[in-house]
Amino acid sequence: AIVLDDHLVHTDPARLEWFSRVLGEVATDAQVLLFTCRPHDYLKKAELPTKGAATRETAGGAVCAVDLEAVIETWAARTKVGKAPKVP
Repeated sequence: AIVLDDHLVHTDPARLEWFSRVLGEVATDAQVLLFTCRPHDYLKKAELPTKGAATRETAGGAVCAVDLEAVIETWAARTKVGKAPKVP
C-alpha cells in the first residue's frame, strides 16, 4: 500500500491516531509506504532518523523511516551536484 497523507492534514487527533494504528496493523502483513511532511503524526521521536542521519530502522527492521531531504543532501554532496566545475 502507498499512502499520501495530504488529505489527512486537517484530521482531528483522534482520527489520526486511529489511522496510524490501522496502518501499523496492516504493516504487520503488508509493506506500507507512507509519504508525509509530518512524520511526527505517525512515528514516535525514537523512530525518527537522528540529526544528520538519513534513515532509522526500528521494530527489528520492520519500520524504516527515511528523511528524504537528508538522502538528497547526502547524494548531492557526494556527487557535487549543483556546484560549478572548477576552471583550470
